[in-house]
Amino acid sequence: MLALGIDLGTTSISAVVINADSGLVLAEKVIANGSWIASPNPWESIQDPIWLRDASLKLLDDLLQRYPSVAVIGLTGQMHGILYLDAQGNPVSPLYTWQDGRGELAYNKHTKWSRRFSELTGFSTATGYGLVTHFYNLHNGLVPTEAAHICTIGDYLGLVLTGETTPTMHASNAASIGAFDLVSGFFDHDALEASGIDPAILPEITQEPQIIGSFRNIPVALALGDHQASFLGAVADPAGSIHINVGTGSQVSVLSSTLPKTGGDFEVRPFVSEDYLLTQAALCGGRAYAVLEEFFRRYMLAAGLPGESQYGVMEKLAEWAIAPESELRVATTFSGTRRNPDLRGSIENIGVDNFTPEHLIQGVLNGIAHELYTMYLGIAKHLTHQPKFLVGSGSGLRKNKVLQHLFSEKFGMELHIPPYSEEAAYGVALFAVRALSGLACGGDATI
Repeated sequence: MLALGIDLGTTSISAVVINADSGLVLAEKVIANGSWIASPNPWESIQDPIWLRDASLKLLDDLLQRYPSVAVIGLTGQMHGILYLDAQGNPVSPLYTWQDGRGELAYNKHTKWSRRFSELTGFSTATGYGLVTHFYNLHNGLVPTEAAHICTIGDYLGLVLTGETTPTMHASNAASIGAFDLVSGFFDHDALEASGIDPAILPEITQEPQIIGSFRNIPVALALGDHQASFLGAVADPAGSIHINVGTGSQVSVLSSTLPKTGGDFEVRPFVSEDYLLTQAALCGGRAYAVLEEFFRRYMLAAGLPGESQYGVMEKLAEWAIAPESELRVATTFSGTRRNPDLRGSIENIGVDNFTPEHLIQGVLNGIAHELYTMYLGIAKHLTHQPKFLVGSGSGLRKNKVLQHLFSEKFGMELHIPPYSEEAAYGVALFAVRALSGLACGGDATI
């Protein structure tokens, strides 16, 4: 059986065709996400859903021409963000991405919009969460009059492919936009009404894999959250693995078959069926390294030299400083944290012997690894088992041997990286196969 998975990411759109029986990737295609919309508001982060729709359809068309025997299509995309649809399922707004900052604007002299939403609902949320965005829009007259539904970009593509008009949302995406009750598996309507939000604008929720319709007679599965898709695609032993992902941001995740009874400084996200992912996310993972690369490239331009990519040079320099006698200690919270967006990074332990490009590069890489390892220690306190494997994914990790070494060193475990690079697209192809299997069996599929 051939399965196709497509991932509508923040900076790129990727798709794979896999042989679901052997697990082999037969085709992989990645294009840049050119859907960004310029805004006069520096805090606003929006993309064009029509551009994303058209680019996705072209990508699907190219792969289906090459592999006409594809049996099922799986969908995933950037979580947390939302767009508004009219009653016919057409977008009537831009996609408000997970990077949107309106939740950090001042609600009054004493609090911000994201905090006010949390106060009213009782749910811990942050700027970029879809319902925080909607809360701001609602109280500032920015919700389109035609808006009938809220959904994620993956849900919208599902409607485009199947011709349906009303979205259904998997719990993995629902939990990412806020005010989601993990115990019941549904949005908390009372909490939303307390914030002034009418729950009727929200889609129906399911925790199981489902087939929602067909595209060119090919079954299409319900969209899965990109974090859950990446975990599913990267980890061979879900119950026994720690999964780290370094892309624009970074995450560390561990599977739990039960809902933790005690709170911790981490997120609990629905996985599939009755499992959960215990996770912590850093806003600046690979982006911290990208900021440093831009720093060196700007110097090159100012010196009249070609402004070429500096990543190759940076990795060579970092290798010289893998075991420095006196390292630079770099906190890579350049974009703050979910709970404290105003927090900034720092560089400590500067001396005449280590204030060098190689020590700075190695310090940033070590800071990325240290931040995720510290987050994992907070999760580990709530685990009933000891993971045996460390699995890594994401372009920021896959392309950097020094960072791989540092993660392995921090966790004291060998780092395993899957042979295929588009883990989320791969994972959602597997998810779609399970949804199709459940349909064939006359019931819900489980993983």
